[in-house]
Amino acid sequence: MASQQDPQASQAAIPAVNSFEQTLYLRLDHCQREQPIDSTVRPQFDPEPERGPEFVPFHVPEREPQPRQLPPTPLLLFQQFLPESLVKGWVGYTNNGPTPGPEGPRKKYSRENSWTETSLAEVFIWIATLIYMGLHRETRVRDHWKTSIIDSMVPTHPILQFMSFNRYQLLQRHIRIGDPNSISCGLPTPYAQVNEWAEHIQQASLALCQLGTCLAVDECIVGYTGRSMQTVTVKNKPTPTGFKVWVVAQAGYFLRWFWHQPSNALGPAAGKKRKRATGTAESGISLNPTQSVVVSLVKQLPEQTYHVFFDNLFSSPNLLNALRQLGIGATGTARVNCGFYQPFVEAKKADTKGDCWPWGTLKTAPTPDGQVNQFAWKDNALVLFLSTVYSGEEFEQRIRRRPTTTHPRARPIQHEFGDEPVKELFVPSIAAVYNDEMGGVDIATFYNFGASQAGHE
Repeated sequence: MASQQDPQASQAAIPAVNSFEQTLYLRLDHCQREQPIDSTVRPQFDPEPERGPEFVPFHVPEREPQPRQLPPTPLLLFQQFLPESLVKGWVGYTNNGPTPGPEGPRKKYSRENSWTETSLAEVFIWIATLIYMGLHRETRVRDHWKTSIIDSMVPTHPILQFMSFNRYQLLQRHIRIGDPNSISCGLPTPYAQVNEWAEHIQQASLALCQLGTCLAVDECIVGYTGRSMQTVTVKNKPTPTGFKVWVVAQAGYFLRWFWHQPSNALGPAAGKKRKRATGTAESGISLNPTQSVVVSLVKQLPEQTYHVFFDNLFSSPNLLNALRQLGIGATGTARVNCGFYQPFVEAKKADTKGDCWPWGTLKTAPTPDGQVNQFAWKDNALVLFLSTVYSGEEFEQRIRRRPTTTHPRARPIQHEFGDEPVKELFVPSIAAVYNDEMGGVDIATFYNFGASQAGHE
């Protein structure tokens, strides 16, 4: 299959450094675009025919996440993420900002004619109204202001007594949560408008938690179907269309994130471009722009030893090697075109055709430098892993359900189950823990998606 190389893929030079880790460089060769109009790329390397003699695992101490001392009331906890000082800025931006909409005379009964300046208390009421409507869904926004009448089952929502529908709509139109007269860190719309608050939320999140060992890095989508140059569509996400955000999370708790710009070929982690230097390109560690996101997100966390999990969008031996050199353990699933051990790549292709290993077969092979371990494990399908932490000797018991798929590659596991619908099996720890930890981003996305769908069933 011909790969979709980046337009600049022919450049073997290192065009820029990672702005969060100066020892790492970005490069645009050996990568494949996910979509022609999006700068997200996957690694693209030929299979590696050689293997190393021995793998030495990178030791990561186990450490559970712990909350720090929390404020005494829920309101004070909420204000850690949305303090009065921040909202006062919004009030100033709103009252002093330009009037939204086209200039010129308005209609006699236009809602805009009743606009008056807002206040700190009113903006907090407006925010509370937004939260309430997110939890109590109606077909239309206006329906939250309907009142009950005789023989009607329409609920009366308590927000009626705090703000009228017209005033809510006016604030919705006028509110500004970013300075309209400045450009935030060179970010495009709409990221520039929300970046000040987003940075505060990230700092508050880190301040309230003592981080554990395991992290997950993944992409998530903030749903939006309006007009914007920054939206993308990822079909396998619960919310497929919207703004893509790169996130590092722990058990569903978002810690740091980057905004994704589809047109930015070097990605959000790129620093200033550097001129080509003799020996720099090959002697330094270089990653593609999407892989560099993993390093940059983890480098923004408090300095300690982590074990980061990610999927095959990011995985290749050079990424795990780079993380190991930075004192970070890593585990991820892998694709056949990421520079994986060639015999395992051939076994994966044979497995797809139904020529399978027995269920539970696990084989490992160190990379030639011995820094990364490569796994091939036969489950429903043959699964490929890369890790700097697991040796392949770690196993644990897990309760599994018999798969319903009828694909030929699933015959070994169906034979293992026989007539039993549920069975306790020994599985490699790399697979068990990966399934536990990799959902760190998706857990939060799942709950946000569920809340957004409340009232629509």
